[in-house]
Amino acid sequence: MELQISKEEHLKRLTRPERRERWKSIDPQDVYDETPLLSIVHTHLLELNVSNLSPEDAAMAIMKHIKSLLREKA
Repeated sequence: MELQISKEEHLKRLTRPERRERWKSIDPQDVYDETPLLSIVHTHLLELNVSNLSPEDAAMAIMKHIKSLLREKA
């Protein structure tokens, strides 16, 4: 799965102080880092833009993708 997010939304989320409690960065400069973390190429790859999705909606999209793959396999 590849998650995508707009720079504006990433900046908004990245600077939330509660991220520190989970040992995550709150440095606003991190939003401009374009270094790819991981490159995945697969026919079943789900690319999901979470910029305007709630955590619940993102989870539902992931589950829908999984169910479609299970139906495809059957």
